Amino acid sequence: MATTIASGVLVEHTVWGRGKALEVEPPYVSAHFPSLQATPQGPVRKLQLGAPQLSLSAVQSDPALDHVSLPSKDRKTVRRPKQPPKPVVAVHTFEQTVSWFETAFPGRYADERLMRDEIAPRRLAHDLFVARFGEGRGARLLEGASHDLIADGLKDLYRATNVSSRFEARAATEGLNDGAAASRVLEALLALLQTPDAASFDALVNAVGALPVAAAGSRVLTWPNVTVPPFLADPARFMVLKPDISKLTAARLGVDLAYSSPPTWPTYETLLAMSADLLARLAPLGARDYIDVQSFLWVTRDLD
Repeated sequence: MATTIASGVLVEHTVWGRGKALEVEPPYVSAHFPSLQATPQGPVRKLQLGAPQLSLSAVQSDPALDHVSLPSKDRKTVRRPKQPPKPVVAVHTFEQTVSWFETAFPGRYADERLMRDEIAPRRLAHDLFVARFGEGRGARLLEGASHDLIADGLKDLYRATNVSSRFEARAATEGLNDGAAASRVLEALLALLQTPDAASFDALVNAVGALPVAAAGSRVLTWPNVTVPPFLADPARFMVLKPDISKLTAARLGVDLAYSSPPTWPTYETLLAMSADLLARLAPLGARDYIDVQSFLWVTRDLD
């Protein structure tokens, strides 16, 4: 069981295989996985102790791990003080941002330019998810081990919008060439759609993070790459997190986003609450779901 994991023990991950727990700081454990040695992020991953993918290994000796040493608690090293991240300061208030939006798009959410350039492509991408994986189709593809169809569908989803940068999308689509890895992403995505909580979100993070990455490729484990699929799958409930835009919006609203660079559930849960508030505020302008909210954030991103 994950609750028995302590520093120095060997663990098993359903995707990354056997590893060694280095540091346990509840509710997290940092572990070394030899299978991730060649990835740009390196072999060490920080996971929640209660993650369903993680368990205590039945084997507690492995030549590939026995030499991996634990971080020394006694070693005295001279470290420069860690500088806190600079806070994002919003120049424009939310009300000023809305005023600019109404001036730039006189038709508000019915504005032809806004619909053509921002909203329509995202709605088409949502329709793409429904056509490929909706109404039980995704579960049936998983049951039939249709890895290639799953991979093709997910790659098309990442390519359907410009929400992820072209480098992030390229890293994801290249990783999805591994059909089995793509199926694990879809399985985790469907679980999150069914039960959005810390465990299901962490499972999606782990599945995306486990996608193969080219030696000289971009990072695949980014906030957009994790949150674009649920956003396009169900924009009535799920939002995408673009770090700079989300932090700027939080500053405009006076919200502590509790931003964490590695994707974590507490940050995402805060984003969802902030997005629900935004949707309520933008509803009088015609906003219906988080596609409309995200489009508003996108077109107003350069005001500050």
